[in-house]
Amino acid sequence: GDVYKRQCYDSTGNSIKLCMLTAARLGEVRNMERKDVDLKKSLWTVPKEKSKNKKKIIRPLAPAVLQIIKYQLDTFEGITEFVFPSGSYKNPISPQTINKFCRQIVKRKEDEMEKWSVHDFRRSLSTILSDNKVPIYVTEKMLGHSLGGILKIYNKSNYTPEQKEAYQLWEELVIPLSLIHISEPT
Repeated sequence: GDVYKRQCYDSTGNSIKLCMLTAARLGEVRNMERKDVDLKKSLWTVPKEKSKNKKKIIRPLAPAVLQIIKYQLDTFEGITEFVFPSGSYKNPISPQTINKFCRQIVKRKEDEMEKWSVHDFRRSLSTILSDNKVPIYVTEKMLGHSLGGILKIYNKSNYTPEQKEAYQLWEELVIPLSLIHISEPT
């Protein structure tokens, strides 16, 4: 019991790290299951029923994200199909658990950081990668957005190689932050 409970706390921190490193929506990370991840191809498929816009999203996985997912899969092997389970292991981790954890982190570091939520990682990825010359159509795909206008009709590319390269750049830019150990607030 206690060993797995401690791992659930790790899951909370890891789910936040995954949101930061993929800029995926919280619900997409929370509801990730083993079957959604192809470790051999380094791909995460968000099925349409788990995405906000009801369209399948395919995200390439950069090295740090793969490491987090492998840790989660190994930790909960044979216990649950959820990559980030709740304490009961029967459901995905709740948004309240993650958001409460984020608020506690901000509160403990209020002199050092502004208030933030996991959704802010999406804006950060889009802005910072654009500032680093990643084309907007690639960041839009990374965010799981559909391309608009004429591109929506004619361009069906997922830009997977370009996304992978951009995710690797993103990891290089933010990895010192993702290595900070997020421990359970006391």
